[in-house]
Amino acid sequence: MYLHSPDGKHVTATSTLEVASDHEEADTWIVLHCLHAANTMTSNVDIVVHSPDTDVLILFLHYSVRMHNRLLMDIGFRSHRRVLNVDLYANKLGPDVSEASH
Repeated sequence: MYLHSPDGKHVTATSTLEVASDHEEADTWIVLHCLHAANTMTSNVDIVVHSPDTDVLILFLHYSVRMHNRLLMDIGFRSHRRVLNVDLYANKLGPDVSEASH
């Protein structure tokens, strides 16, 4: 299932076979869907993922170089939420550290 919100208010859901996989972990499913989204959308669209899981952040540090879209991660809960620009962190860490995170 691919979710898209062109205006930030309405969401459309599209079923897609391109992301069919035998991955069992939700972490890798999230990355798989984001990679698919990045390959099918224009680069001026941000990809935003809400997850409190640091494993997802580590995977995104590695895979962010393969996405031409800005990758944002909404982490935390309630008043402790913040949005991280994964691309900025990956660039600050450099390719050696980002590659090692896989």
